[in-house]
Amino acid sequence: MDIKFVANEVSYRDAMDGDIKQLSFAEDEDDDPLNPSKYYLQLSVNNEFPPFSPSVEWFDGRKYDGGADVSRYHLERNVLRIWLDNNAKFTITFDVNDSVYECVSGFFSDLL
Repeated sequence: MDIKFVANEVSYRDAMDGDIKQLSFAEDEDDDPLNPSKYYLQLSVNNEFPPFSPSVEWFDGRKYDGGADVSRYHLERNVLRIWLDNNAKFTITFDVNDSVYECVSGFFSDLL
């Protein structure tokens, strides 16, 4: 499964002094999170309890899925490629300011 989309919304959130982190890429920031119709990929990690690997969930335009592990990734300034252990591959194009990009880059360098 090869999923490609342009993320018009990229968001990074953390809580509990950075112990809980969430990074999301969404095709449409106004899409209903309970009934999505647009592509998105979300990675979350809880550093309070092992394992410290991110949980992954996504919507591929037809159905919601999740639970796979990240096997590798490649991050460029405007493109993220992620391969999951279930043979799914994501290519996400995005355009963000420097501060958001630093959060995206930091998420991956801290966790993976």
